[in-house]
Amino acid sequence: MGQKPDKRPAAKVFRFIVIAAFLSLIVNLSFTILFNSLYLRSFDTDLLPNSSANRFNDNELSDSVLIDSILAIVQSYYVDDDRVLNGQLLNDTLTALAQNPEIKLIRSSDRLTIATGDQEHTVRLTPTLSYRALLSNFLSIAAMIDAKAPAMPATPDSGWAGRGSVMLLNAMLSSLDAHSALLSPSSYRDLKQGTEGSFGGLGVLVGIRDQLLTVIKPLPQSPAIRAGIKRNDRILNINGMSTYGYTLDQLVDYMRGAPGSVVDVGLLQDGDASPKLLKMKREIIRVDSVTSQEVAFAGHKFLRLQVESFSSRTSDEVKAALRKFYKKKAAAGAGVILDLRTNPGGLLEQAVKVADIFLSGGTIVSTKGRREEIEVAHKDGDFLDFPIVVIINGESASASEIVAGALQDHGRAVIVGEPSFGKGSVQTIFELPGEQALKLTIARYYTPLGRSIQNVGIIPDIWLQSIYPEKDNENLLGMFRYRNEPFLKNHLVAAKIEGAPQGKFDEPAFKDYYLNKRTYRESIDEQGKADPELALANTILAKVAKTYGPTLPKSARRASHWLALASPELKTELKNTEATAVNWLRQTHSVDWSAAPGPAATTFADLSLVAEVSGMPQVEQGEEVEVPWTLQNKGTKAIDHVSVFIGSMYSSIENYEFLVGKVEPGHEKKGRFKFKIPTYVRPSVLNLEMGIAQGAIPRVWVDGGLQVRVLAKSAAKLRAEVVLVDDGAGKVANKLEPGEKAQIKVTISNDSGVEARAIKAAIVNLSGRQVFIKGMKKDIDAIAPGSQSTLFVDIEGNREIISEVIDLGLSLESKDLLDPVRQNVKVPSMPNVPETGVVGSLSH
Repeated sequence: MGQKPDKRPAAKVFRFIVIAAFLSLIVNLSFTILFNSLYLRSFDTDLLPNSSANRFNDNELSDSVLIDSILAIVQSYYVDDDRVLNGQLLNDTLTALAQNPEIKLIRSSDRLTIATGDQEHTVRLTPTLSYRALLSNFLSIAAMIDAKAPAMPATPDSGWAGRGSVMLLNAMLSSLDAHSALLSPSSYRDLKQGTEGSFGGLGVLVGIRDQLLTVIKPLPQSPAIRAGIKRNDRILNINGMSTYGYTLDQLVDYMRGAPGSVVDVGLLQDGDASPKLLKMKREIIRVDSVTSQEVAFAGHKFLRLQVESFSSRTSDEVKAALRKFYKKKAAAGAGVILDLRTNPGGLLEQAVKVADIFLSGGTIVSTKGRREEIEVAHKDGDFLDFPIVVIINGESASASEIVAGALQDHGRAVIVGEPSFGKGSVQTIFELPGEQALKLTIARYYTPLGRSIQNVGIIPDIWLQSIYPEKDNENLLGMFRYRNEPFLKNHLVAAKIEGAPQGKFDEPAFKDYYLNKRTYRESIDEQGKADPELALANTILAKVAKTYGPTLPKSARRASHWLALASPELKTELKNTEATAVNWLRQTHSVDWSAAPGPAATTFADLSLVAEVSGMPQVEQGEEVEVPWTLQNKGTKAIDHVSVFIGSMYSSIENYEFLVGKVEPGHEKKGRFKFKIPTYVRPSVLNLEMGIAQGAIPRVWVDGGLQVRVLAKSAAKLRAEVVLVDDGAGKVANKLEPGEKAQIKVTISNDSGVEARAIKAAIVNLSGRQVFIKGMKKDIDAIAPGSQSTLFVDIEGNREIISEVIDLGLSLESKDLLDPVRQNVKVPSMPNVPETGVVGSLSH
């Protein structure tokens, strides 16, 4: 029998909440942060690394209040009450803490001992652990961690994340599920900015290109637009701090700011003689979550709505775009394409409102946790008389899946693309003192027919699976396929509603493969190449418009009907695209990706995958571990579209998939995984998952997976000294003068006991057309321990030099380094054109 949780009076629970500065439930949301959220940042120099940590008092009382308050909230609101019993929480928290290689957990029959350094704490296991004992143990363990704090990676939140109470609470929350977490002040600001759709900044979408902070696009009606900032401009410095060589994460705290604050931005535009200095004021930047586009196809016009996320104004933006389009729609008919690809989710409320726009009644979504709630569509739906196609992919998550599932269950839309992320849970934010917050899973959600999409996702009506044209048989079905919900560490299990129909949307009406013209490293929006999902959406809508004209009768407002109407055209298109993909795989990778003859195999128990390794493989950080494998079909039927995969449940580690194709009965296939261990993975035992997929669906998991021991890398350490060597023809020695030819002498020293091999050196010009540099990339075979290597790079001053210092960037890369070396280089120069200082100013 399981123990019962400590039944403290509700008044006591809320008293602790009041003590913790009136913790408040501010909004229900289902939110997933993905890589593209890193690009929407504002500029900020007021929040420097560790500034947030100074807000906290690291004393026993503050930790006591924080831990007690969060325990009270978790045990009162978490979705599964049987997961938060006192003894269970303590055991799971200690197990999660022991994932840190500097913390050890020792188990005996009735005790658990956790140790770090020379500190240890023993917990007595009892089936009737009281809440007071749970809290006391948590406080003692937090104090022990503070006394011998394990090393934390250097990040702006290191001071906050390294606190014993924070490490303990995040271990507890991560043991519950993949989405519950204690949010640092910066993470909480990011989340609020994403859901509010506004932030204080300059209004630029940025990314890192060639180690430089680069403008992807300026946002409309922003300070950036008014200052003349354009796509592909390079931001070289922010308030005098160089951006060269830093990651976007490292620059985040320098890229935010309060509205009205002033920031100096060093900007280099194509063709500029030298960088510009812009003095700008930050403003409230409102980011539209919806982009609308009229699509002309086969004599008809359709409206494509790209929804980037579900923020506070998304439903209003969707309505506004629909009203504008339908005021001028062509008489030949129209339809809507709701493009939710790579939409990570957002506000649950907004997902409900968007779905409600297209529905006349019935359930939109139900949520079940400690209590049950049902969201119902209004009878006066705004837009009901046109066909809809929804496009999704593996990164469409959470709120996106709610909208797609509601429209699919009600027969209001045809779903096209790849299965979605599979996040079927709802999180709530509890605000905490010090600008931090608790994100807690409080419910599972279900589609109108009672389906849980947890770990499954929305299966499209037309599953169009990309095959990417990579030269190696590696992740050809996509780079991020094994980073979705079922592959997250400690993901929730799905819980079915009794009586809910099963299997209605488990299989697509069509499933085909196509050769994508883009590589998976390219985005849809950055080039005008073919978009097969959009093409299929156009085919469906055009068929409906051709059949019914401008008015769609009520009897024809069914997605199944639209799919049947367009079926002949769809079959033709899909047959041609799949034949191209199959032929390419056969010719390029010798993979037979054709369908097996006869009925499809319905059981995959006959497939076995064995890793041909003895003992536990050992590999250094940054190196590859090779895992030979054997795949065998022990059955009596051929199984087609087979692939094998290996990966980690840590989303930051790239997984690996190898396409096998058709496996005949009694046959076996052999291959070799080459799995790279990133340098940031600390020495530890890394658990890897292995399995078999069929038709791009994971079917068989290898029991126990594979364990790899990650060893500390014996890394080389390089440093560079750079001096200007002029030709002596100038007037001033050791300064680059207008028109003068010179050389940059780069002396690279290896200060370690490890040889650095295959070094790639590169110089980046950060000073515009003031200088010309020849041979900006150099290769060095090796530098022995304690040795040096010297290289020379030709440089020439332009006829006009503006700056007293020429800024350059130096990059050194080698597989024997833990991290690349990036450093700024300053070459003295002799200007002959007066520097104007601030060449651009924006104060309003």
